[in-house]
Order: sequence, then C-alpha cells, then structure tokens
Amino acid sequence: MGVAISDVSAGVTLATGITITADAVALLSSVTAATTSTADGSATGGTAAVGAGVALALSTISNQAVLPAGVTVTAGSLRLDALAPAASETRATATSGASTPEDGTLALAGSVAIAVVDHDTVAQLAGTVNLGGGALIIRAESDSAATVEALPGGEGAAGGTVGIGASVGLALIDITTTAGIGNANAVGGAGAVTISAETASNADVTARMGASAGTAAIAPSVAITLSTVTTTAQISSGTITSGGDLSLTATQTASAASTADAASDTSGAAAVGVALGLTIATHRALAHLGGSAAAGGDVTLGATSISNAAATGKASASGAPDEDAESDSSVDSAVGDQRSFAGAAAARQGLSGSTDAQAPEAATSDGSVAVAAAVGVTISDVSALVRFGTQNASITAGGTVTLGTSAAADAASTADGSATDGGTAAIGAGVALTWSSLSNVAAVPANITISAQNLVVSATQGADDDNASTLSARASSGRRAASRSPARSRSSSPSTTPAPSSRAPPS
Repeated sequence: MGVAISDVSAGVTLATGITITADAVALLSSVTAATTSTADGSATGGTAAVGAGVALALSTISNQAVLPAGVTVTAGSLRLDALAPAASETRATATSGASTPEDGTLALAGSVAIAVVDHDTVAQLAGTVNLGGGALIIRAESDSAATVEALPGGEGAAGGTVGIGASVGLALIDITTTAGIGNANAVGGAGAVTISAETASNADVTARMGASAGTAAIAPSVAITLSTVTTTAQISSGTITSGGDLSLTATQTASAASTADAASDTSGAAAVGVALGLTIATHRALAHLGGSAAAGGDVTLGATSISNAAATGKASASGAPDEDAESDSSVDSAVGDQRSFAGAAAARQGLSGSTDAQAPEAATSDGSVAVAAAVGVTISDVSALVRFGTQNASITAGGTVTLGTSAAADAASTADGSATDGGTAAIGAGVALTWSSLSNVAAVPANITISAQNLVVSATQGADDDNASTLSARASSGRRAASRSPARSRSSSPSTTPAPSSRAPPS
C-alpha cells in the first residue's frame, strides 16, 4: 500500500492596521508541488494466491496573495500575484497480480488507485489603496495535472480454477482560482488596472484488469473522474476608477478523462468482464463586475472556458453475465451507484459537489438496458459568463468597452463491447451516454448604462483543437451478443442570451 499526503501552502499578507508608503508595493506568492503514490502487490504459487495494490495520493494547495481589510497602502504601483510557475502533478499508480499453477484453485488480484486534488488560489485586494497614477495588477494562476492508474501486474488474476481481478481508479478534482477586489471604493488614483484569473487543469484516470482461469474468470474495472474547476475574476462592489485601461478576465482550460478496460478469459462456462468509465466535469469561468467602472482608456470584461470531457468503457473477451429476470439492477442504477460513490467520497474530503445534471437514460425502443459489458458515461457542465451584480450600475470609458466570452465544450462517451465472444451466458452490449450543457453568455442587462466611444459584445466559439464544441456517444456490441448497444447524447447550449438564467437539467 502506498500513501502520499501533501499539504502545501504559500501566502503573503499584511497585519491588519498597518500603513505602507512606498514607490512600489508587491505581494508575491507562488506554489508548485508534486505528489506521487505507488503500490505494487503480487502473489504467486500455492493453491490460492492473493495480490492487492492500493495507492492513495492527496494533494492540498493553498496559494494566497492578499492585502486584507484594515491595511492602507500609498504607493506608485501595487501588484498582488498568486502564481503557479509550473504544473503541480499528482499521481497514484496501483498494480496487482496473482497466479496459481494449473492445479491451483483461486487467484485474486485487486488494484485501487485514488487521487484527491484540492487546490485553492487567491489574489485579493480588500484594503485601502492610494496610487499615484501607477498600475494596479492582481493575478491568480493555477496549473495542475492528475494521473490515476489501477493496473494489472502481468495477466492480472490467473488461477487454475477461478481467477478474479478488479481495478478501481478514482480522481476527485476541486480547483478554485480567484482574483479580485472587495470594495472598489477603497481604491484611488490607479492608472491601468489589470485583474486576471487563469487555470489549467488535466485529470486522466485509467482502470484496467485481466483475469483468466480454467472454470471462471471475473474482471470488472471502474474508472471515475469527478472534475470541478472554477475560475473567477471579480470586483465585488463599489466603483473602480482607472486612469488608463481596465481589464477583468477569467481564463480556464480543463480536461477530464476516464478509461475502464476489463479482459477475462476461460475455457470453462463463466467469464465476466465489465468495464465502466464515468466522467463528470463542471468547468466554469466567470468575470463579475459587482459595481460600476470608470476608465480613461478601454474597459474589457472577458471569460474563456475550454473544456474536454471523455469516458470510455472497453469490454472483455467474454462479456457480461446474462441478465437475471428477477434482478432490479440496470445500467442506469449501476451508473447512479458509482456517481453516488464518487460524490460521497468528495463530500468526505470537503470538496465541492458535482453538477446535478443527469445522464440520458440507458434505453432503446425496447426499454431500459439491464446489463452491458462496456459502459461509458460523460456529464459535462461548462460555462463562460460575464455577469453584473448591481442594478443601475454604469461603465464609462474613454475608449472601447468590450464584453466578451469564449467557450468550447467537447464531451464524448465510448462503449466498446465489440471484442466479446458472447458465450452461453454472456452479453456483449455497449452503452454510451453523454450529457452536455454549455452556457456562453455576454450581455448588457437592461439596468446597466454604458458610455464609451465603442461597444463590443460577443459570445464566440472557443479556440480548441478542432475549433468546435463536439458532442458524441459511440457504442458497439459483441459479435454474438445481444444487439442492444444504445448511444445517447443530450445537449443544452444557450449563448448570447439577454441575461444568464438558471436552467434545470433534463432528468
């Protein structure tokens, strides 16, 4: 068993009640952390062999550059930076294998790999600032990569009579990046004002297992990625005044993927290999002006969210067991159980919950699908929003006012049951389900007044690899398996609407 727990913090702040006078003031913080856990369990020989590998990696980062309330700064310029000079990598890898001679009885192998990523980055101005026409810069940046692998050692579980191998891979990602000003009325004399928040996040989970035996071989695999990433640039209240340009931007690129692969083989009557890949991605970027703004130059409010979410289930060579007529279980219930498991695990770690959106039902015209060898489910909730928080607010600019959002949301599910043989009691069905919601909204509400030389309002397609938001669900079934292999997708994609609205996801 391998366990790695990393709790890293970097912070710069000032004691309440002090006053600073200087030509330039900078509060600078940066963090990069690496967390790695590896477990390798294997067993051989004898009548029975049991091998287990469990790897757990927990990465917690707090990165803060904060000028708190009660502090007064008089300076030519002010910079608050909470940055990530390189990606913080979290890795959990578990490997297991077990084997017995041909006259052995039982080989049991299990690999469990779990990574928990909880990163919080804040650059915040809450105190009083008097600048002599110099720049005010507030930046928050986060960069992370998580890799989870639950793998077989060799063939996995190779038993003389019975081989049972199971793999579970789980990634729980909760990343929040915030840059902003509390009360803008406390900021005076600023020249150019730049407030930016930027996040890059990647999570990849693989669960793969194999089993072989003379009589019975069982090899289930489950891969789950729960990715919640939020990037916010905000001015909470008051009127921000800038002698030059004013920029308030949130930029986010996030990806999440789960791949489950199960392989079982036996010369006997029972072989079971079921693979379920589940990805739930909640990726949001927000630029929020809670009060008013006045600038001598241009004013830019922008939010960009680029998201990629994918899930794959790949079935074994012998498929899933035939459905039990007396059983109440179904593909939908199996997905619901795994989603509940991931949500409960996140709650125990104090992480943000996932979206409430529901995947499409696993059903055909003949009714619900009870069992499947391969299941891939992707639920994607993506937004890029420019939002105002105060009625009767105003923006005044000597140049151009730009309200712009850009978003791309790729969501894909794949279920591959085509390699199944479909023996005497096997189903090689594949079920792929995708649900995608994309909110890409830049708008001027009725209660906002804008005075400027030019006004640009745009909600555009984000620039990703294919310059498009792609939604797909692909399923294939085994050669002699039941023919029900539904692939279903559902999307909700409002853009350039009069104002952001709450939407109840389809159920």
